[in-house]
Amino acid sequence: MRADRFQLEQGGVSRSSTTPPAHARPPPHIALRGAGLAFTFEKVDLGGKKTESGADFTRINPKGCVPAITLDDGQVLTEASAILQYIAGRSPGAGLMPAADTDERHRTPEWLGFVSTELHKGFGPLWNPATADACKTIVRETLGKHFAHSDTALAGHMYPGGERFTIADAYAFTVMSGPVS
Repeated sequence: MRADRFQLEQGGVSRSSTTPPAHARPPPHIALRGAGLAFTFEKVDLGGKKTESGADFTRINPKGCVPAITLDDGQVLTEASAILQYIAGRSPGAGLMPAADTDERHRTPEWLGFVSTELHKGFGPLWNPATADACKTIVRETLGKHFAHSDTALAGHMYPGGERFTIADAYAFTVMSGPVS
Protein backbone atom coordinates (compact mmCIF):
# COMPACT_ATOMS: atom_id res chain seq x y z
CA MET A 1 0.00 0.00 0.00
CA ARG A 2 1.24 3.50 -0.82
CA ALA A 3 0.44 6.81 0.75
CA ASP A 4 1.30 10.43 0.13
CA ARG A 5 3.04 12.70 2.61
CA PHE A 6 2.21 16.39 2.38
CA GLN A 7 4.85 19.03 2.92
CA LEU A 8 3.10 22.25 3.94
CA GLU A 9 4.55 25.73 3.77
CA GLN A 10 2.86 28.59 5.62
CA GLY A 11 4.48 31.67 7.12
CA GLY A 12 7.94 30.21 6.66
CA VAL A 13 7.09 27.16 8.80
CA SER A 14 7.21 23.70 7.29
CA ARG A 15 4.73 21.00 8.31
CA SER A 16 4.09 17.56 6.89
CA SER A 17 1.01 15.38 6.57
CA THR A 18 0.56 11.84 5.34
CA THR A 19 -2.60 10.42 3.76
CA PRO A 20 -3.64 7.19 2.04
CA PRO A 21 -3.99 6.86 -1.73
CA ALA A 22 -7.34 5.06 -1.53
CA HIS A 23 -9.01 8.10 -3.01
CA ALA A 24 -7.76 10.65 -5.48
CA ARG A 25 -8.54 13.50 -3.09
CA PRO A 26 -7.99 12.52 0.56
CA PRO A 27 -9.77 14.77 3.10
CA PRO A 28 -6.65 16.69 4.25
CA HIS A 29 -5.78 17.37 0.60
CA ILE A 30 -9.23 18.83 -0.04
CA ALA A 31 -9.06 20.89 3.17
CA LEU A 32 -5.54 22.16 2.43
CA ARG A 33 -6.66 23.35 -1.00
CA GLY A 34 -9.81 24.89 0.47
CA ALA A 35 -7.74 26.65 3.13
CA GLY A 36 -5.34 27.97 0.51
CA LEU A 37 -2.30 26.35 2.16
CA ALA A 38 0.60 25.45 -0.11
CA PHE A 39 1.90 21.88 0.05
CA THR A 40 3.88 19.23 -1.82
CA PHE A 41 3.82 15.43 -1.61
CA GLU A 42 6.24 12.74 -0.60
CA LYS A 43 5.28 9.13 -1.32
CA VAL A 44 5.12 6.66 1.57
CA ASP A 45 5.25 2.89 1.27
CA LEU A 46 3.03 1.76 4.17
CA GLY A 47 4.04 -1.89 3.70
CA GLY A 48 7.73 -1.08 4.13
CA LYS A 49 7.03 1.89 6.43
CA LYS A 50 9.40 4.12 4.42
CA THR A 51 8.92 7.55 2.88
CA GLU A 52 10.08 8.24 -0.65
CA SER A 53 13.18 9.96 0.75
CA GLY A 54 13.99 6.84 2.80
CA ALA A 55 12.81 8.08 6.19
CA ASP A 56 11.30 5.58 8.63
CA PHE A 57 7.57 6.36 8.53
CA THR A 58 7.03 4.93 12.02
CA ARG A 59 9.22 7.75 13.35
CA ILE A 60 6.70 10.21 11.88
CA ASN A 61 3.69 8.27 13.16
CA PRO A 62 4.39 5.36 15.53
CA LYS A 63 0.87 4.08 14.79
CA GLY A 64 2.15 3.34 11.29
CA CYS A 65 -1.07 4.56 9.71
CA VAL A 66 -2.22 7.66 7.94
CA PRO A 67 -3.00 10.49 8.04
CA ALA A 68 -0.47 12.33 10.20
CA ILE A 69 0.66 15.94 10.23
CA THR A 70 3.73 17.43 11.88
CA LEU A 71 2.83 20.65 13.72
CA ASP A 72 4.94 23.81 14.04
CA ASP A 73 6.37 22.65 17.39
CA GLY A 74 7.35 19.24 15.98
CA GLN A 75 4.48 17.29 17.52
CA VAL A 76 2.62 14.88 15.24
CA LEU A 77 -1.16 15.07 14.99
CA THR A 78 -2.98 11.99 13.68
CA GLU A 79 -6.53 11.02 12.73
CA ALA A 80 -8.38 12.65 9.87
CA SER A 81 -10.97 14.52 11.94
CA ALA A 82 -8.30 16.09 14.17
CA ILE A 83 -6.13 17.05 11.20
CA LEU A 84 -9.11 18.55 9.35
CA GLN A 85 -9.96 20.70 12.38
CA TYR A 86 -6.32 21.76 12.64
CA ILE A 87 -6.27 22.83 8.98
CA ALA A 88 -9.55 24.74 9.37
CA GLY A 89 -8.12 26.50 12.43
CA ARG A 90 -4.95 27.50 10.56
CA SER A 91 -7.00 29.31 7.94
CA PRO A 92 -10.21 30.57 9.59
CA GLY A 93 -10.96 32.96 6.73
CA ALA A 94 -11.52 29.99 4.41
CA GLY A 95 -14.73 29.15 6.28
CA LEU A 96 -14.00 25.42 6.53
CA MET A 97 -15.27 25.45 10.12
CA PRO A 98 -18.48 27.40 10.80
CA ALA A 99 -18.60 30.22 13.34
CA ALA A 100 -18.65 29.31 17.04
CA ASP A 101 -21.99 28.87 18.81
CA THR A 102 -23.93 28.12 15.65
CA ASP A 103 -25.88 25.00 14.76
CA GLU A 104 -23.55 24.47 11.78
CA ARG A 105 -20.51 24.58 14.09
CA HIS A 106 -21.94 21.84 16.28
CA ARG A 107 -23.01 19.75 13.28
CA THR A 108 -19.53 19.79 11.74
CA PRO A 109 -17.82 17.63 14.42
CA GLU A 110 -20.97 15.52 14.62
CA TRP A 111 -20.60 14.71 10.92
CA LEU A 112 -16.83 14.23 11.26
CA GLY A 113 -17.48 11.61 13.93
CA PHE A 114 -20.23 9.89 11.93
CA VAL A 115 -18.14 9.74 8.76
CA SER A 116 -15.06 8.56 10.66
CA THR A 117 -16.63 5.88 12.85
CA GLU A 118 -19.71 4.69 11.00
CA LEU A 119 -18.75 5.13 7.35
CA HIS A 120 -14.96 5.17 6.96
CA LYS A 121 -14.22 2.45 9.51
CA GLY A 122 -17.36 0.65 8.40
CA PHE A 123 -15.82 0.04 4.98
CA GLY A 124 -12.75 -1.67 6.48
CA PRO A 125 -14.05 -5.23 6.28
CA LEU A 126 -14.92 -4.73 2.60
CA TRP A 127 -11.31 -3.76 1.84
CA ASN A 128 -9.90 -6.80 3.66
CA PRO A 129 -9.64 -9.83 1.37
CA ALA A 130 -9.74 -12.14 4.42
CA THR A 131 -13.24 -10.99 5.40
CA ALA A 132 -15.82 -13.74 4.89
CA ASP A 133 -18.57 -13.09 2.34
CA ALA A 134 -21.28 -13.46 5.01
CA CYS A 135 -19.62 -10.73 7.05
CA LYS A 136 -19.33 -8.50 3.98
CA THR A 137 -23.07 -8.89 3.42
CA ILE A 138 -23.78 -7.66 6.95
CA VAL A 139 -21.33 -4.78 6.52
CA ARG A 140 -23.02 -3.71 3.26
CA GLU A 141 -26.44 -3.79 4.96
CA THR A 142 -25.15 -1.68 7.86
CA LEU A 143 -23.50 0.80 5.51
CA GLY A 144 -26.75 0.96 3.53
CA LYS A 145 -28.55 2.08 6.70
CA HIS A 146 -25.89 4.71 7.33
CA PHE A 147 -26.18 5.99 3.77
CA ALA A 148 -29.97 6.11 4.14
CA HIS A 149 -29.49 8.23 7.27
CA SER A 150 -27.16 10.51 5.31
CA ASP A 151 -29.71 10.87 2.51
CA THR A 152 -32.43 11.80 4.99
CA ALA A 153 -30.19 14.28 6.81
CA LEU A 154 -29.15 15.89 3.54
CA ALA A 155 -32.71 16.35 2.28
CA GLY A 156 -33.08 20.02 1.50
CA HIS A 157 -29.42 20.78 2.26
CA MET A 158 -26.45 21.11 -0.03
CA TYR A 159 -23.98 19.98 2.67
CA PRO A 160 -24.22 17.80 5.81
CA GLY A 161 -23.50 20.60 8.26
CA GLY A 162 -25.53 23.36 6.63
CA GLU A 163 -25.44 25.49 3.55
CA ARG A 164 -21.70 25.86 3.01
CA PHE A 165 -18.80 23.49 2.41
CA THR A 166 -16.87 22.49 5.56
CA ILE A 167 -14.18 20.03 6.58
CA ALA A 168 -16.93 17.49 7.27
CA ASP A 169 -17.84 17.62 3.59
CA ALA A 170 -14.22 16.97 2.58
CA TYR A 171 -14.24 13.81 4.67
CA ALA A 172 -17.73 12.72 3.60
CA PHE A 173 -16.92 13.26 -0.09
CA THR A 174 -13.79 11.13 0.10
CA VAL A 175 -15.38 8.26 2.00
CA MET A 176 -18.63 8.22 0.04
CA SER A 177 -16.92 8.31 -3.33
CA GLY A 178 -14.18 5.79 -2.59
CA PRO A 179 -13.74 2.26 -3.85
CA VAL A 180 -16.00 -0.47 -2.52
CA SER A 181 -15.51 -4.20 -2.91
